[in-house]
Amino acid sequence: MGRSLRTFAAYTQPFVVKNARYSTTGCPFSKRQRSQIAPTAELSEEIFSNAKPYSEVPGPRPIPILGNTWRMVPIIGQFDISEFAKVTQHFLDTYGRIVRLGGLIGRPDLLFVYDADEIERMYRREGPTPFRPAMPCLVKYKSEVRKDFFGELPHGEQWRRFRSKVQRPILQPQTVKKYVAPIEMVTEDFIKYMENARDENGDLPHEFDNDIHRWSLECHLLTFTGIGRVALDTRLGCLSSDLTSDSETQRIIDAAKFALRNVAVLELKAPYWRYIPTPLWTKYVNNMNFFVEPCSQILPTH
Repeated sequence: MGRSLRTFAAYTQPFVVKNARYSTTGCPFSKRQRSQIAPTAELSEEIFSNAKPYSEVPGPRPIPILGNTWRMVPIIGQFDISEFAKVTQHFLDTYGRIVRLGGLIGRPDLLFVYDADEIERMYRREGPTPFRPAMPCLVKYKSEVRKDFFGELPHGEQWRRFRSKVQRPILQPQTVKKYVAPIEMVTEDFIKYMENARDENGDLPHEFDNDIHRWSLECHLLTFTGIGRVALDTRLGCLSSDLTSDSETQRIIDAAKFALRNVAVLELKAPYWRYIPTPLWTKYVNNMNFFVEPCSQILPTH
């Protein structure tokens, strides 16, 4: 296909899915190298001595040739990928707080972690030069389709250099404080909307999840455009009561929702999109582009 092996290097790394809803301690599965970490994330020698190999992490058992990919196939499959939250809940209920989904055609294992303490330990033990894996469809989009916007994907030493430049200003209290007031303003407006949107039983409308996306987008774009927008009283209008379905704001929300909801379909079914532009991949790219364009217009001016 004319691609170098380096192009596919990111696709060969295990991808970890974190879910911090269930916070416990003492995960027996670990194969990371030891390093200095904070006391709250410390792993004792006893835990290391009793650690089990990665091969014993529980999860759905793959079958020959088809692995676990068959579970995602319509009609004959076990799971409905469009309801991936239910799939992950099934993993937790069936296998416990750490689950391995292996045997996926054309992609590395997925490791699901449902333990906030273990997620903290993992992040604290990755060191200053981590490899930061992402979903292959997102890697392809960022590194090939829109490399002009995202540039090089930072890993290892490149990530350390990038983080060293942005970490200090981001962690300064005065940097955070200047965004508190505008986000608080947006949130207060959203609370007022919630109060007015309740029906006679006190219930919010069925499409309230879309309203949450509108609030989130308004807050996120405020951080992109900066405090000056709020000082000039030029809000972006995501919470406007007369927002129509064909407005740019709603189309941005729809594009983001489509991209997020179809990642699991792209990742867990046969990955033909890596080699040919399948209809779903083409629609995914178009929606991602529509979501990225407002950022492209905002960032060069600041």
